[in-house]
Amino acid sequence: MNRESEKEKFCSGKEINNKYSNFLKNKRVVLVGPARSNKGSKQRSVIDSYDIVIRINNGVNIPDKFKDDTGQRLDVLYSSLNNCFFSEKTYSRKNILKYKKEYNLKWIVGTGHHRSNILKIVKYNKHENTGVQARLFSKTRYKKISSKLKYKPTTGIIVIDDLLAHDISELYITGFTFYNIMLSRDKRNRYYYPGYYPGYLGSAGSVFKHDIKGEAYFLKNKYKNDSRIKVDKVLGEILLKIK
Repeated sequence: MNRESEKEKFCSGKEINNKYSNFLKNKRVVLVGPARSNKGSKQRSVIDSYDIVIRINNGVNIPDKFKDDTGQRLDVLYSSLNNCFFSEKTYSRKNILKYKKEYNLKWIVGTGHHRSNILKIVKYNKHENTGVQARLFSKTRYKKISSKLKYKPTTGIIVIDDLLAHDISELYITGFTFYNIMLSRDKRNRYYYPGYYPGYLGSAGSVFKHDIKGEAYFLKNKYKNDSRIKVDKVLGEILLKIK
C-alpha cells in the first residue's frame, strides 16, 4: 500500500469519519483561538465547561499565565501539520504522549495543508499506543472552500466549516480576530502580530497566502444563518462591522 492509499484509508475513510461524527454528536463544542483578545476575559470556567474543547496548531502549548482566560482543556487539535511542528518537536512522539497524559488529547485532525504528515501521528499510535486518533479534513471540502475564497483557507476557517458539518448542538468561537483586519488600514490584510500569542504564527509573509477578509465574510454568513454558532464579544463586534 502506497503512502497516499494508506493515508486516505486510515485517516479520511468512512470508518474514521463515522467515529469522529459519533464523538461530536449532540456535543457543545468550544473552539479556542490564539488571539490576545482573550487576555483578561477570565473565561476558564466557561471554556472548560464545554463537552469538547478544540484548539489549533500550537494550541498544545498553553502558557500557564493565560489559562485563567483560555482554559486548560484540550480534546481535539486541528493542525495544518506544517513540517515545522515536527522539526521543532512540537508533535514528536514524546510530546504527543505528554499531551495525552496532560490534557487527555483524543484527536488530531489534519486540515489539508500538509496531509502526508498525518501518517507520522498514525505511526506514533501504532508503535506507542498513544491513544490519540488521527483524521484528515475532507479533501473535497478543502477544495470547495479554496475555490470559494480563491485562496488557501486558514486552519481556523477549516475547523469552523468542519465542525458545522457535524451534528453538534453548539459551537462557541473565542480567541479569533481575523488578525484584527477590521481595525487595520493595511489593505493587504497584513496580520497584527502583537495580537497573537507567540508561537502561533510563522513568518510575516505567510498570511498573504490567505484571504483573511474573505474568511471574515465567510464566517459572518455562517453566523447569520446557523443558530448553533456563538461568538465572544470581540469577534461579535468584528463581524458586526463587516458590511
